[in-house]
Amino acid sequence: KILFTILLCSVLCFLSAQSRKQVQQYYYWINQAELAICDDNYQLASQNYVKAFETANPFTSDLYVYLGIYQKFGIGEKDDLIFCAHKLAQREALSLDRYQDDTLLYPIFKIILDTTVSTIDHNLTDRLKQIVERDQEVRLCNDFASAEEKALAVRQTDSINLFEIKKLYNTYPIINNDNAGFFEQDVWLILLHCSQNGIKGIPWRLFEEQVALNCFSVTDFMTMYDECTQWRAYADSITCTGYGTKLEHQRIVGNTLFVYPPANIEEINRNREEIGAAETWQDYKRKLVYTFLSRKFAFVALQEDVWGDEAANERAAEKGRNEIDSGTVKGEYFIR
Repeated sequence: KILFTILLCSVLCFLSAQSRKQVQQYYYWINQAELAICDDNYQLASQNYVKAFETANPFTSDLYVYLGIYQKFGIGEKDDLIFCAHKLAQREALSLDRYQDDTLLYPIFKIILDTTVSTIDHNLTDRLKQIVERDQEVRLCNDFASAEEKALAVRQTDSINLFEIKKLYNTYPIINNDNAGFFEQDVWLILLHCSQNGIKGIPWRLFEEQVALNCFSVTDFMTMYDECTQWRAYADSITCTGYGTKLEHQRIVGNTLFVYPPANIEEINRNREEIGAAETWQDYKRKLVYTFLSRKFAFVALQEDVWGDEAANERAAEKGRNEIDSGTVKGEYFIR
């Protein structure tokens, strides 16, 4: 029995190591694909996406970008496009609207959409929907006697929702794009509201494990972690110094993107490597600038500051540019 237990543990450790290696390879090829897009090398990007899809179960967002390259530039192999369409159909995320004029793929995609069995667990998605609806209902409700009473109700709701998120992960052995669809944004919303209201107990280690299992996007995790931990609730649960995606590092004013590099880039890159991301902060900055200047593909969520009318925005932008030009503030700017 002891030998069997040792053998079983060895096998499980081997499988876990293999899984982590596959996930790391996936993110390596995804990063290479996105950097190729930043260089306008869409042929190479398409090839790199295919290599990623061959290593691990692809995320829906990455499937969309691969299909987007085909839609915009006509680049992509038929078998790979069919693979993407089938995965999206399983996840109830395939739309035929963009393929109406494609005489080659439209009939094939139509058959795929009509015949593919969904992998979505509607009990799971309904529970996620209920959590989000509860979050929004209490925030939109104006029937409270005072602002203090509403604030208390919101905090209570956030605590309940965090408990429900934890319960989902205790109930379902796997939560990913296959059975939950685009669930990451729902989780992100709840954790952000909890962090803003000082609700303690976000299980960051759990989500790090989900990233390692290829169930939660590492890109979404890093941005979610940075956005949440900049609020006051997390002295007791911060697992690292962050990943360099906080809004203090980038802002848009008018037609100008300002980038303010973090002081601890080497540490941030170590944090990124430890979570499994192939993308360095320098890679992130390239994608940020590309997203702002190009608008063809969006790899980074952009933050726009509004100072008033167009003239006020331009004055604020000019002030920011002057601060960087004079060396008063360390940073770079890019004008669109």
